[in-house]
Amino acid sequence: MTWALCYLLPLDILFSTWFGAAVIFLLPSYLAYLAGAYPGLEKTGWRPGPLGSKPPFKWTPVWMGMFWGVLLIWFILNAGYIRRTFTTKITPEDRKRALPFVVCWVLIIVSTLVILGLITVAGATFISAIAIVFTMWLQYFSGARAYGYAGLPGNAWFCPIDWWYLPYITKYTVGIPPHAMTPEEEKAFAAGVGMDYVTAMNLGNRYTANILGDINTLYGVAFAIPTCYALARETGTHPLDVTKVMIVAGIISAIIGWTMAVQLGYSLGVHNTPMKRFDAWWGGAFLGARGWTGRPAEEPWIPYAIAGVIFACILGYLRMTYARWPLDPIGVALGINNAAASYFIPALVAWIVKLIVLRVGGTKVYEDYTVPLAAGFVVGYFIMAMMGPIIGAIKFAVGA
Repeated sequence: MTWALCYLLPLDILFSTWFGAAVIFLLPSYLAYLAGAYPGLEKTGWRPGPLGSKPPFKWTPVWMGMFWGVLLIWFILNAGYIRRTFTTKITPEDRKRALPFVVCWVLIIVSTLVILGLITVAGATFISAIAIVFTMWLQYFSGARAYGYAGLPGNAWFCPIDWWYLPYITKYTVGIPPHAMTPEEEKAFAAGVGMDYVTAMNLGNRYTANILGDINTLYGVAFAIPTCYALARETGTHPLDVTKVMIVAGIISAIIGWTMAVQLGYSLGVHNTPMKRFDAWWGGAFLGARGWTGRPAEEPWIPYAIAGVIFACILGYLRMTYARWPLDPIGVALGINNAAASYFIPALVAWIVKLIVLRVGGTKVYEDYTVPLAAGFVVGYFIMAMMGPIIGAIKFAVGA
């Protein structure tokens, strides 16, 4: 499915992806490995491991920083528009929008304060609550921005929203030291933690994040809501109608979802499910302090993330300034792909095939035949993916 999705991406994104993977990520990493860096790399398998977390490159924070840079570029380019939203006036133009600007800002402020209050009441400190909200905002806004320009739904590690990257700021608010911990030090640390630590490290991870978007599928409100408004624009649907539908759907799904989850959990037993929990095995890793001392990379990692921001901004500036500049920051970030380069071959093959189709058959063959074929494959894949949970739920309820 990844190969079909890659075929639907723009040529500049495809080129930037495979070039970024091969030349910007793989080649320097291989040269560093030959020079003695990353000892034991050959034993790590496909997982990025030391390539993402250890010097000289620490690719994971660089990759994260590139997404932050993409978001920063958007804010810079839209600074004038954002300034115009700070108004209390309701104009005739507001009738064309989902909500007037003043209503949007009131909703943003009130809902943010409510979320901060809920996290604090649950047991986290107010500083941890701020760190959680800011992290979710930063990771998912930057991921959604990249998704809107070069979306790859259903693909793991498209953007840094996996559990590895979520508590990277929150961990500093609960006392996890910046240096590596021994098992003995972790045991002593765990003996002194309280409810604030447990609450912050759980709510700072997938228990909060999954409703915004799952790393393996990119399903979630952070990606679905912008997609709904984009679809409304294409179909001529009024944004306010979309807003009403999403609010109603959100309320209904929340009531039904949580009610059914609690009812099934107590009547059938969560331990009787195939995974024996509502999330997967890594839920138990959320609280382990020693594991977070090396994530997203060994300290110091923030300078590497800042370097990623600067690198993305430079690529974005060159892309917007010079028409012949080939590299796009989103494509290069896809190429690095959390030090995994898993889009390298699909992007390269899709780029070659797409060039051949456009050169030989022209846009007519491309638009009338190959795009529907690739899109149909993607739709079929997701239909198949929807059937699995339905069949699994029936099997779980009635037995084999």
